[in-house]
Amino acid sequence: VAYKHFWTTRPADAAASGARTADGMSKLERLNWVKALSQVVEQARDLDLVLLERDWLKIPLDTSGGGLETERRSRELFDIRQAYIPEIVFRLHDMLVESSSVVPINLNMALRLAEIVADERHKVYLEFIRSNANLLQDYMLRVREASLLLLNNGGDVFQKAVES
Repeated sequence: VAYKHFWTTRPADAAASGARTADGMSKLERLNWVKALSQVVEQARDLDLVLLERDWLKIPLDTSGGGLETERRSRELFDIRQAYIPEIVFRLHDMLVESSSVVPINLNMALRLAEIVADERHKVYLEFIRSNANLLQDYMLRVREASLLLLNNGGDVFQKAVES
């Protein structure tokens, strides 16, 4: 929510010749806005990565004596992960790519997210392929577009993003 607020109230790029932008913001105000946006994106990224890397809702249930209730609960947790994990990844990826026009390192962070999705320790990718729709293919198209954008901007797709 905070990200959408910052992004929808973004100032125009600072004019090279003047101290004020087209919308009346000074360079200092724009710099403060960029800093605040960067902090909001970083906070959202950190929180989302905690969910992805800590196996959110993968709770080992005692199946020895649980019966129907344990099976039902296990299915509920599975369904929740399957619904929300791809959505979290898509939103985080889109936020990082969108904000990279202001904070260029976010493009590298978006590509780093693909490494986390593919990581065998967390198996996040399984949440994309278990559903009826092949969401993994959709995600890989987004990763491809981000990679091409990074290459067009003169970046290195193999460079590790420095975690701040």
